[in-house]
Amino acid sequence: MRYLHWHMMAYAGATVIVVILHYVSPAERGIFMPVMLWGVFVLAHFLTVRAINTDPKWVEERSENITMNATDLSHIEDIRERHDKRLADAESKRLSNKAKNEEVK
Repeated sequence: MRYLHWHMMAYAGATVIVVILHYVSPAERGIFMPVMLWGVFVLAHFLTVRAINTDPKWVEERSENITMNATDLSHIEDIRERHDKRLADAESKRLSNKAKNEEVK
């Protein structure tokens, strides 16, 4: 995590310097492409650190926190009910088809 912090600070500093050089210098330079490429590496570094430091407990706490802090909790409950109803309908249809197939045999 410490290296990510330094990596992000170095990237931010270099980006500021590149932007300043771009506006101070009259010549056209293709200096933004290396900055963008470096940004991709910083993003990959960040995502790697987040993936390593994520555990199932954090995921559960985060999803519970998002659900509890939702401003439209009734909408979430409606989605859950529709999902459960679809599962129940699919199961009853499967059982009905199975019973019909057994009657034919």
